Amino acid sequence: MATLRAEDGSEPAARTVIGWALVAAGCGALRFRHHRPVAVAVVTLLACVAYWVGARAARAGGRPEGAAWRRWATGVQRRPWAALLVPMVALGALALPAAQMRLGFADAGNDPATTSSRQAYDMLASGFGPGFNGPLVVVVDGGHARVAADVRRGLDSVPGIAATAGPLPTDDASVRTVVGFPESAPQDEATSELVQRLRTGVLPALERETGAELLVGGPTAATEDFAATVTDRMPLFVAIVVGLSALLLLVVCRSVLIPLKAALLNLVSIGAALGVVTLVFQHGWFGVQAGPIEAFIPVMIFAIVFGLSMDYEVFLLAGSSRR
Repeated sequence: MATLRAEDGSEPAARTVIGWALVAAGCGALRFRHHRPVAVAVVTLLACVAYWVGARAARAGGRPEGAAWRRWATGVQRRPWAALLVPMVALGALALPAAQMRLGFADAGNDPATTSSRQAYDMLASGFGPGFNGPLVVVVDGGHARVAADVRRGLDSVPGIAATAGPLPTDDASVRTVVGFPESAPQDEATSELVQRLRTGVLPALERETGAELLVGGPTAATEDFAATVTDRMPLFVAIVVGLSALLLLVVCRSVLIPLKAALLNLVSIGAALGVVTLVFQHGWFGVQAGPIEAFIPVMIFAIVFGLSMDYEVFLLAGSSRR
């Protein structure tokens, strides 16, 4: 994000913050894409705050530049351990909920109650059960119709399966599908556990009994697969990006402590941001409808927070070297 240049040629870091704040507002609005008034309010509020900050900065033009920050720096130097430990403990506490983050995708059940899609979703759930909106499609590859029928009977006895349908034929005579309807809604944690239980325990046992290959598909299972892929690859992604940035700082600053400090603060800041998202959107704080976190959100938050953190790391190092 390019910063705005002032008339005197300076490029204050505050303008970078305003730019990134507007980007963050847009990203936050994506979470409320089904709630257009809320999304518009978020972007409008951030724009007003940015204008207010700019107006105050203009009115304060006659004050000595950096006086407030010098007072802050003096206080930090007077009590360095308190300035270090208090923020780290606070950020660490905010990061704890991120360990229980559950990824997924929004569906029609997250739409406003006045929309026809939400009303149809609720009617189907009320008439046929909550799992009717997220069926699990089990593909039976190999054998004949009797094998698929045995698979259906095996699924009927699985706890968490409300009903089954099929077997349904395909163009390939050796492949059939059996549809299972969970007892829980697509976004419920119980449905995720059911998919894992089918893949790790139930279906392997049926494969040994029938000799057929059994695969779980459908929109709910696909969502679980995508979320699992993001969860598995996210640590490697973060390690590569943070590690390369630390290596670059090591080469530029010729110091070991500075890159380690930057990497640690990056990780703590990212964890705190993800923890707050988990508290608000997964646990339903502040009246938000609880549900899984959109699977792309952790990657986006990492990019924004990492960019801000490294921006200010460079600002601090550049300011220190000039003085």
